[in-house]
Amino acid sequence: MRAELTQQQLAEIRRALVAPDNLHQHSLDLRVTVPLYYRQYYFVLLGGRDRRRSTLSLELNRLNRYPKWLRRSLYFAATGGMVVTGILGLFVVLYLIKSFAGLDLFSNLHLSDILPFDLYGTAQELLKGAK
Repeated sequence: MRAELTQQQLAEIRRALVAPDNLHQHSLDLRVTVPLYYRQYYFVLLGGRDRRRSTLSLELNRLNRYPKWLRRSLYFAATGGMVVTGILGLFVVLYLIKSFAGLDLFSNLHLSDILPFDLYGTAQELLKGAK
C-alpha cells in the first residue's frame, strides 16, 4: 500500500504526524495517571486558545464587526487599567518594604492617616498569623 502512495501524499502524512511543537502547546496541560488495583487509568485535561484556521477566521470576522475606534478604545482602557493596577501594586510593595524596614520618610504624614484602613497593621497581622 505504501508503494502506491505518491511523494506528495507521503509528505502530507509526514507533515501531519510530525507537526510543529508550538501548535501542540496548551496553556493548560494536566495529565494524571491513577493506578487502581491491577489497571491504570489516565485523565488528560487540555485547554488554551483554539488555533484552528476556521476558528481564527471566525474570531477575526467577529472582531471586525465593531468599529476600529471602539476596539482601540477598549484596548486602551484595558491596557490603562493594567498599568494603573501594576503601579498601585508596586506602590503597596514599596510602602510595605519601607514600613517593615522602619523608615519614616514624612514624620507628620502616614498612609494610615489618608486611607480608611491600616495597610501596614494588616500586613503585620497576616505575617503573625502565618508564623
